[in-house]
Amino acid sequence: MVFTDNVFIPFLFITYICFCISCRSLKFQLLTLLVASYIFYGWWDARFLTLIIFSSLLDYNIGKLIFRTNNEKKRKTYLIISLVGNLGILGFFKYSNFFISNFCQLSGILGFSVDIKLLNIILPVGISFYTFQTLSYSIDIYSRKMEPTDSLLKFMVFVAAFPQLVAGPIVRAKHFLSQVNDNLYDKSSSEGLFYIIYGFIKKVFIADYIGYYIVDPVYLNFTSDIGPLELIIVSYFYAFQIFFDFSAYSDIAIGLGKLFGLELPINFKYPYTSKNPSEFWRKWHISLSTWFRDYLYFPLGGNRGTKTLRLRNVIIVMLLVGLWHGANWTFIAWGALHGLYLSIYPIIEKSKIYINIPNFIKIFIFFNLTCLAWIFFRSPDIRFAITYIKSVFRFSTFWGPFSFHVKIVCCMAAVSVIFHYLIEPRIKKLSVSYSKLHWVYCSLIIYSFFILFSYIGEKGIAHQAFIYFQF
Repeated sequence: MVFTDNVFIPFLFITYICFCISCRSLKFQLLTLLVASYIFYGWWDARFLTLIIFSSLLDYNIGKLIFRTNNEKKRKTYLIISLVGNLGILGFFKYSNFFISNFCQLSGILGFSVDIKLLNIILPVGISFYTFQTLSYSIDIYSRKMEPTDSLLKFMVFVAAFPQLVAGPIVRAKHFLSQVNDNLYDKSSSEGLFYIIYGFIKKVFIADYIGYYIVDPVYLNFTSDIGPLELIIVSYFYAFQIFFDFSAYSDIAIGLGKLFGLELPINFKYPYTSKNPSEFWRKWHISLSTWFRDYLYFPLGGNRGTKTLRLRNVIIVMLLVGLWHGANWTFIAWGALHGLYLSIYPIIEKSKIYINIPNFIKIFIFFNLTCLAWIFFRSPDIRFAITYIKSVFRFSTFWGPFSFHVKIVCCMAAVSVIFHYLIEPRIKKLSVSYSKLHWVYCSLIIYSFFILFSYIGEKGIAHQAFIYFQF
């Protein structure tokens, strides 16, 4: 099920009614959330519910085994079982065909004839997200940062809670499980409605419009006739499309969490105000970047050791961040570029020339570097990305004709800038103000939004799937 599906609103309404009916019982509130979450996920393909249930049972029991023994060898063995079990499933479904095809290509280059058929498998939606959630539970118990929960029900809700199940934010077990010890209904907040509406606006009225009218026409119908200026404009707009699309999902997830008495972590903080890559990764997909920082970068040594070791750690982490996003060399190249930025920027920032550059220019420079990396992220393959970048520097046809309407570009540019740079920093204050409105005004705002939502649907603008669903 997708948040923008017509069936989602009735699903949410029925779930919330059941949640309210169970207002005096935490157990029934959790059961409501668990059943709703399994329906939400199973609506896409019920067969893959077995994977979520397997991961839940595996790490629930592994967590107890790790906690109960002081034998370090056994603790490591149990942790390895968790790692192999979870990453094995993720690797099989997400990367099997990638490695098979690359192995066959490499064998051909080396002069060997290898013909291995690709597997006929479907990538389960959200597997990268809930796999990392369950892994954090086992690792934190192994590191003695938390104790295991005695409630299988609570743990299964932690793994499968539908607000953030498919595309995050990635929630840590310690943060989530500490919230489900008290009555959730008492913590339910109408502030969540604001985040839900705000997320839908960003997705449907900004991200989908940018994709439909500006980005997709160029990427799906790319020709050598497209001028460099148009390609630059499209690369800028894709940066905003993916931000509004992904942050919209996170906002809706946070809003749904608040409706059901759960606080989910903030996942974005207006990232295109960043002056350098370190700041960018403190503001972009925060739950993922902190996960890799805590469970991979720090164990590798972090900033400790020689410059060579620090560089190695950064490159390894960013390559894996790229690979996490998908089984394609384009994502690895995207991660490698950000690894390069993180490695070079500390040196650049020490130069006197850079120090004297105004902040807004620093922001503009790094925004362009970010857009360069996004070209690889959006491209179907490396060859396409390289051709795209080469075309940007074809200055002889810089002022080529546009394939989109200039009025739409100007309108969406203004909307993107206003929302990202003016509204996003004030989102918390706006949500609090909304929650203080009289219920009549809140209802009018909700009703007006759904009228607009229906109007857009009638006009034929296809509601696109969230970009991060594929990861």
